[in-house]
Amino acid sequence: MEINRVAQVSPLLSAQKIASDVNVATVKLANDQIGAQGAAALALIQAIPQADSRLGSHIDVRV
Repeated sequence: MEINRVAQVSPLLSAQKIASDVNVATVKLANDQIGAQGAAALALIQAIPQADSRLGSHIDVRV
């Protein structure tokens, strides 16, 4: 194998490794964001007051 050929391939492999590392980091951040949004949605759902017998039992529909 020629030394020149190795010297040309080395930067390409390095760039590919860096791109792969960036992709992994992006996926991790996206997963963290999805988890945070899920936790926030669950907190909002749990903050809704529970229905009792008098709340929502009377519906007026007038046309």
